[in-house]
Amino acid sequence: MRRREFIALVGWLPLGGGSTLWRRLALFWRPRFDEDAVRTVTAVVDLMFPGDGLPGASELGIHTRIVAMADLHALMADGVVWLDRHAANQGASGFLGLDEAGRTAALAAAFASEDDAARQFALTLRFYGGLNYYSEPIIKAAFPYTGPPQPGGVRRLPRFSQVTNEADWDAVVVGAGAGGGAAAYGLCRRGMSVLLLDAGPQFNPAVDFPLTNPDWDSRDFPEKAGSTGSVTFAPGQELRGDEPLLRSWSKGLGQVVAGSARWMERYYHVRGIGGSTLHFTGESHRLHPDAMKMKSRFDVAADWPIDYAELEPYYASAEELIGVAGPTAQGARWRSRAFPLPPHPLSFAARTLGRGAAALGLDWQANSRAALSLPRYGRLNCNYCGACNLGCPRGDKGSADVTFVAAALATGRCVVRPESQVVRIEAGAEDRVTAVLVGHSGGGIERIPSPLLVLACGAVETPRLLLASDGLANESGEVGLNFMDTLSITVGALHPDPQHGRRGLPDDAICWDFNAPDAIPGVVGGCRLFNASAEAELKGLAAFALRAIPGWGREHARSVRRLWGHALRVGAIGERLPNRYSSVALDPNKRDAFGIPLARISAWLDESDVSRLRFMAAKSRDLLAASGADDVFESYSSWDWFGATHVFGTCRMGADPSASVVNANCRSHRWRNLWITDASVFPSSGGGEAPSLTIHALSLRAAERMGRDG
Repeated sequence: MRRREFIALVGWLPLGGGSTLWRRLALFWRPRFDEDAVRTVTAVVDLMFPGDGLPGASELGIHTRIVAMADLHALMADGVVWLDRHAANQGASGFLGLDEAGRTAALAAAFASEDDAARQFALTLRFYGGLNYYSEPIIKAAFPYTGPPQPGGVRRLPRFSQVTNEADWDAVVVGAGAGGGAAAYGLCRRGMSVLLLDAGPQFNPAVDFPLTNPDWDSRDFPEKAGSTGSVTFAPGQELRGDEPLLRSWSKGLGQVVAGSARWMERYYHVRGIGGSTLHFTGESHRLHPDAMKMKSRFDVAADWPIDYAELEPYYASAEELIGVAGPTAQGARWRSRAFPLPPHPLSFAARTLGRGAAALGLDWQANSRAALSLPRYGRLNCNYCGACNLGCPRGDKGSADVTFVAAALATGRCVVRPESQVVRIEAGAEDRVTAVLVGHSGGGIERIPSPLLVLACGAVETPRLLLASDGLANESGEVGLNFMDTLSITVGALHPDPQHGRRGLPDDAICWDFNAPDAIPGVVGGCRLFNASAEAELKGLAAFALRAIPGWGREHARSVRRLWGHALRVGAIGERLPNRYSSVALDPNKRDAFGIPLARISAWLDESDVSRLRFMAAKSRDLLAASGADDVFESYSSWDWFGATHVFGTCRMGADPSASVVNANCRSHRWRNLWITDASVFPSSGGGEAPSLTIHALSLRAAERMGRDG
């Protein structure tokens, strides 16, 4: 029996999908994604994206891409059955037998249906249809400013040398990101020879970051073989109470998290030469001095065993090498010398938000950025393409590969080896580690002696490696504990006037007024607000059309055309206090290709974190409204959505060996030649500061003491 004949036979059945007869009939007949279904999907996609003066979806072949998605065939077949049943109840032979008004009504009913199959069918076609339609060059060309400017030249990096024979290294550094790159450079400038290992690949900016391609805005940061490590998650925290300001949603896509538990989506990171700095926005922040004394001053978290004054010279050194551009002053963050480069000019959106901040009595200033405002060290200055999170093809963003790793290589005393995953650390006599074992893709294991070993794998992979090495350096039991993730919210709203917020440098303006640990009334731990209008998450026409503008069809097309460029977004990042329910452990069941247990992340927000998020949400909306943008179209927060980029605290530094993993110099309390230089050593997260500059400074300071401390 053909599908349409079947629908004609049972078209009188209730549309809710709950009929016992319907379920019994379904046992004998399953909908197929046949030619009839293809024609229906084509009609639906054309109805959703008719063009309205521009080419419609079918003219551009959008339907062929949708129907080619084999993993959606079952969902589309079920949706087509629903539409045909709906049409049959209206007296038509099927959906294709309806006129345009009837089809429009049927599709609207699918969007509003309580039948999950119908609603998911409609939402899925809207998402994939819109993503493809609004990414078409001919459609994008009809909207002003949809792509980044031409790079104007790509700086090619030197090829990394390869190990060809046995060598005796003074030090082995594991992880070539913010901490490992800085540590390697610090050791090399002392005259030591360094082998710098990373589990991930080498990226070629000219090839791997193609921001001038027409489809730039539909790309994420590129993934190469081995560039993303696998992790698992403990079940998400149950969400308590109704938090309308904290739920993640958009007008176009609806509520992100449908269930009652926090969605443990992803740990965003990059393995490779440069690490996660390849992907980062490039904010360059010093910690607030008071945030380093959270226990003694506020009775939460733990104190840093060093203070701001001890770290300040290393902050300045790191800023100099990177070429940080920043304002003359940043409040409590006193400086021994000015930023190396002048601040970047504020974008139009940042200036609009600045007027709103002034109306609220808030200080609004240029953010300090690891992006060159002037040419420096043979690197080009920023061209304000706004796509920092997708990788910088020019080399103006201060990622570790073009700064610290390049500087280490220039000494002639560093060898870099990508695609070299350390799977185990060997411990020896006299409280010294002796070697690392490196796994190779062919299955072989290489043993590399390590007179001095530096771990800089990040707050997830560093504790994993220690725990997988028979609990090395875990004499205190603190390895993997005190995990802190990103506490954040981003709110978007439409402004009456065009803002073209994606033009300019992402996160170019910031408010530090609530950054001190005691700046939020009734809550310990601060936060900061910033201009998120140019962030890559809303980087192109397709994202705007799908998220900011609800609906579909001709009215949707007209609204997109009328409101494109009107979005403003404010972000807030805050202190994330450690607790005993948040940790990184070894997964008891899942292992990688070398048989090493994967890291298992548990993340729990306590009431103080939620209170801080409420404040951040309210202030973000206040700033948007004061800036003239009160039509909120989306809000995303870490209350219900774990998608962390900044993670900290799993190998805490401290003076007490019973309550920490490393000492004030980042050396293991027990193991005399083992050092850790990444964000895992942070005793507290700070009030929203980006961590990379503090990682650099800690690493440079530790490198001065390596081989001398014990």
